[in-house]
Amino acid sequence: MRKRMLILCTALIIGVPLSGATAADQAPAGILYTQPLKSVIFSHQDHLRKGDSCNTCHGGLFEMKALHAQTRKDFNMDSLYKGKYCGACHNGRKAFAADTQCARCHLGTRARVMAEEAPAYKMTVRLGRGGQRVTFCHDSHLKKATCRDCHPGLFKPKEGAARIGMADHNRNKFCFGCHSGKVKGVFAWSDCSRCHGKAVPAPKESIRFGKETRIVTFRHETHRPKAGCKACHPGLFAYRKGTAKIGFPDHMGGKFCFTCHAQKDGAAFYTCNGCHK
Repeated sequence: MRKRMLILCTALIIGVPLSGATAADQAPAGILYTQPLKSVIFSHQDHLRKGDSCNTCHGGLFEMKALHAQTRKDFNMDSLYKGKYCGACHNGRKAFAADTQCARCHLGTRARVMAEEAPAYKMTVRLGRGGQRVTFCHDSHLKKATCRDCHPGLFKPKEGAARIGMADHNRNKFCFGCHSGKVKGVFAWSDCSRCHGKAVPAPKESIRFGKETRIVTFRHETHRPKAGCKACHPGLFAYRKGTAKIGFPDHMGGKFCFTCHAQKDGAAFYTCNGCHK
C-alpha cells in the first residue's frame, strides 16, 4: 500500500499522466484575464491539445502563477505585437496574429465559447440613424488593415461608443483617420455614397448670414442639385453654423460664396437682390 502511494505521489510531482489521462486532461482550469482588455479566458486544455507543452509558455514567457503577468506594466497589447507574452506565438506564423481576430480571445465573461465556434468579431456594425446610417464591415476592411489600425486609437473596442458628427469628417478621427483623401488607395470621405447607402439628404434648416437688412438666407435644398457637399465643405465653409464671418471685401476675394458667385462661374455677387432680399 505504501509502495503504491509512493508511486502515485511521485507521478503527480513529475507530471506523469495517470490511468491513460493526457496532459491536457490534467491541466488547470481556464484563467480569466481582465488586463490589458476585458476579458480573456485562457484555456490550458485547448493549447495543450494543439501541441503546446508547459514549457512553451512557462519557459520564460509566463511565471508559474496565475495572473502574475497582470502585475507587470508591460503586459499590454503593444508588448504582444512585439512578440512578448501571448505574442510569442500569436504572431501570424505559428498562430493567428494578436492584431487580428480580436474576439477569438476577448470573448467576455458571460459565457465560455470555444474559439472554433466563436465569430472572430461582429461582422457588421451600424453607425448613425435613418438615411444617414453607415454599415461598417470588418471583413472587407481586414483585407487591407489590421485590428490595431482602428483599435483603440480611432475606435474604442465597444459597439456604440463612437458618436460621429459631420464636423468629425474633416478631422483625423474615427473613419477619417484613413478616409481623409490623404491615404493612398483609400477613398476620401467626400465620396458620400460609398458609405451612406442612400444619398445623404441636404439639411432642411436654412442658414442666415449677416444682420438686419443685410441678411442672406442660404438654402441647402436649392444648392445641392447643382453642387455636391464637397463643393463647399470643408474648403469654403466649416461644418458648423456660425463659423463663417463674411464681410463686403470678401465679395471680391474669391472666398466663401464668391468662389462660385463670381462673374464667370455663376450669378455675379454684384447682383445684390439675388441674395439680399
